[in-house]
Amino acid sequence: MSLGIKVGESTTFHLHHHNHNSAFYRFITIKQPHNLPIQNHNKMRFTIAVSALIGLAAAAPAVTPTKCPVDQGWELSNIIKETSNIAKSLKFNLKDTSKGLEITTKCEAIVVNKTSTPTFEGSYSCGEQSIDFSFDEDTSTIHVHRGYTDPCVGTPDFVQAFGQKVVPFTTLTTSYGSESKASKLYIPVTAMTA
Repeated sequence: MSLGIKVGESTTFHLHHHNHNSAFYRFITIKQPHNLPIQNHNKMRFTIAVSALIGLAAAAPAVTPTKCPVDQGWELSNIIKETSNIAKSLKFNLKDTSKGLEITTKCEAIVVNKTSTPTFEGSYSCGEQSIDFSFDEDTSTIHVHRGYTDPCVGTPDFVQAFGQKVVPFTTLTTSYGSESKASKLYIPVTAMTA
């Protein structure tokens, strides 16, 4: 390292080390030669202090954040299933907190059948059209599917995420049939296709 300071040809350097408060200090003293005039016969000194954190050299390299969205799963809340002789309904709130895919929407399915017992069949779209769900009454399992664009998978750049989980319903008898509720449910992504 060049200090850019020149006092004379016979200039000498003295290096001192001192540790203080987790920092490293270097003191470099430059003595002026004896044959140069010095006021009050005192030696002119130039002191340069340089400090750096000890751990700086060992610091881990910065991690570059990915630009590729990856769906991790969905948070369901206020899940309500109502059943009567002629109709059934299932509704819940859905929230996706995956980075780059954040969304909050409502999902609802209503089945009406006056001639036979109504059943949930097929899939139902949520308020956000990229998300749909189906419900297996035999196992009380909600299946969620979401499609989204991911530029990292090439062409075509459309990814589909799937997940399912059994709902821990608490069921009460009502005047019209029954009502089943669950406050919260997290459904992780268990399969993906691109």
